[in-house]
Amino acid sequence: MSRFLMFYLLIYGGINVYAGVRLSILARRWTPWGQVGLAVLIAFMVAGPIVSRMLERTSFVWVAQAIGIVTCTWMALALWFFFLGVAIDIWNVGVWLAGRAWPGVMGFRVGWIQSLIAIGVVVALATIWGVIEAQYIHVREVTIETTRLPAGSKPLRVLQVSDLHLGLIERDGRVRQVLGIIDRLKPDMIVATGDIVDGTAHHMEKLVGMWADCRPPFGKHAVFGNHEVYAGRDRSTALLSEAGFTILRGDKVTTGGIVLAGIDDDGSFRRTPRLQASENALLEPAGAQRPFTILMKHRPWIEEGSLGRFDLQLSGHTHAGQVFPFGLIVRTQYPFLHGLFALDKGSMLYVSRGTGTWGPRLRLAAPPEVCLFTIVNRGS
Repeated sequence: MSRFLMFYLLIYGGINVYAGVRLSILARRWTPWGQVGLAVLIAFMVAGPIVSRMLERTSFVWVAQAIGIVTCTWMALALWFFFLGVAIDIWNVGVWLAGRAWPGVMGFRVGWIQSLIAIGVVVALATIWGVIEAQYIHVREVTIETTRLPAGSKPLRVLQVSDLHLGLIERDGRVRQVLGIIDRLKPDMIVATGDIVDGTAHHMEKLVGMWADCRPPFGKHAVFGNHEVYAGRDRSTALLSEAGFTILRGDKVTTGGIVLAGIDDDGSFRRTPRLQASENALLEPAGAQRPFTILMKHRPWIEEGSLGRFDLQLSGHTHAGQVFPFGLIVRTQYPFLHGLFALDKGSMLYVSRGTGTWGPRLRLAAPPEVCLFTIVNRGS
């Protein structure tokens, strides 16, 4: 059994067991077989995301999509149920402890029925808003002044797309949205900072064709995220190339008067010496007379030795947590959760909230986005 599967079953399975225990009394009141039915339902919800990935490799795509949408939506609901339930449990324990000294406090205890009603209302409202929020891609605009563009250069407009996760759940509707924004904004260049395809990347022919017709003046450029690695480097290379992207895998190009440098994600959960060596070998020495340099790297990790050797690092991966309050957990691993950050030695970092969704097609307090950077000569 892989470490990921063990982690999934222990953590996510445990969250669902907690939900099942809280709901078991209600299920028993409905019917003598209610608890059995609840156990079967929860087992299906836990296994569903894995089953849908297995079916995705077959011709039963619509079955895989249906199972994936239902069980991945449940994933968000189960997390919200867990967080709210634990918060109520902690409150009740505090009331019980205080009640030993002051019995009158016991009246503030939240009962079983009241807690289920409260959790149900909050989860329902969060789900409705999460569905709505996930549908609308925000356009964020950032202007960057520099002295590193060629003299007399016109402003360069660079559009960042990240974390689309095209595959089983995110399909042509999301691509049409993004292409519509591109057609409206007419950027000079498009950069994709990883996880454009999802973890299996099957049945992608239509999506690849839609991207292939998009041809900005200075091209489309991409780096691998961890999901391109999961899908297979050869397969991801073929798909992104057919879609018209130039893939930067530890190399760089000069286009539009700037340098684009990009490194692979290696799919691991931590920084590795190989990634650091790739970045160090790619960038010009600090203080060198160089063009404006954008470093494309999927995860918002900063190497101290790279500061001053690039002007702007573009990253994604975090989704800004995607569904609140998960961002509070993600921030412990990635302190640069989303937005624009000034770093040392004149470098900057921008972390995208992501343009699509992974897992549930929901977002809460983390709307999807693309970012349009306008790079201009200072004083022009």
